[in-house]
Amino acid sequence: MNDQQRQQEVQQFISTVDWDTYDYTKAKNADMSFPDFSPEELQAKGPWLPKHYNKTSRWNTCHVPDLNQMSDGHERRLFALYGIPAQWPNKRKNESEWLAVIRTLDAAHKVGGQKWAQALDHHGLLNDEHYEWIRHYHLEHPKHLTTYEQAVKVIGEIDGALAGGNADSLLAQNSFFDERHFHHYKAFVERQKNKAWAGHNKKLDEINNQLEQKFQENKAALSGELAPFQGVSLEDWAAANVKIMNATPLDKILSVLGISKDVWDQVNAEWNKRMANDKTMTVATVYGQAFTGAVQGRFAGKN
Repeated sequence: MNDQQRQQEVQQFISTVDWDTYDYTKAKNADMSFPDFSPEELQAKGPWLPKHYNKTSRWNTCHVPDLNQMSDGHERRLFALYGIPAQWPNKRKNESEWLAVIRTLDAAHKVGGQKWAQALDHHGLLNDEHYEWIRHYHLEHPKHLTTYEQAVKVIGEIDGALAGGNADSLLAQNSFFDERHFHHYKAFVERQKNKAWAGHNKKLDEINNQLEQKFQENKAALSGELAPFQGVSLEDWAAANVKIMNATPLDKILSVLGISKDVWDQVNAEWNKRMANDKTMTVATVYGQAFTGAVQGRFAGKN
C-alpha cells in the first residue's frame, strides 16, 4: 500500500465513521497484541485508526491518525489506549507553564487519593500509566545520547551514583529531569536493545532457513552421489571414521560393516572422491552431520 492509497482509505473512513459506536479494538487491521513492525510490515499494513478521543471533564485527548504507521509496538499501545492531552502547554513555547503542570501533577501523585484523581481528570489523563507516559513523552530523551554505547555508559554511571546516594549532579548533567525520568529512559534503552536482538535473530533465522532449503535441494539433486557405495552409506562411513579416531580396531569396524579390508579401501577412496568433486559441499556437509552424530546407523550401541 503506497502513501496515496493509505491516505485515501483514511479519509474514506473518517468521512463515514460513527465515532459514538466505533470500536477501534475490533476495527479493520486492528491488532491488540501490539507487535513491533519491520519497515516491510509498515508498508504492507492497512490503516488502523484508534478512538477519536478520550474525554475527561475538562480536556479532550487526541490520537494519532494511523496506528499502523508506528513501528514500535510499545508506543503504538500507549497511543491506542490513551493518546496525548490536546491542551497541555508546549515545552518549547512555554517551558515555565509546562514545568508547572509537571510539578502540580507530581505533588498530587504524592498525596494520592481524591486529590490525585481530580488532578488526572483536570489535566486530561485517565490513570497512572497515562500520566507516566505523557510525563516522559514531554520530558523527552537526552539529545546528546545519540548512540547505544553512549547511553549504556551514562546509564552505568548514573546507576552507580544512585547506589551511592549522590546522583543529582549526574542526572542534571545528562538532561534528566529527575530519577523517574532516568528510569523511564533506561527502560526505553533496554526495549531498544531487546528489539535489536530480536531483529538480528529473526534475520539469522531467515538466512538459516534459506540455507537449509538450498541444502535440501542440493541433497535431492545429488541423490546418486549420496547413495551407498559397496553397501556402505555415507553415514556409516562417517561413524566408522569416528571409531577409528577413537582407536577402535579396524577388524572390529569391518565386522560391523560386513566388508573386507579391500572393500574398505575402495569405500574410503570413493567417498573421498565424491566429497572432492562436489562443488556445493553438500556431501561434505552430510558427512559432517553424520560425523558429529556417529552413534547411529550400524554403529548404534557399539563400543
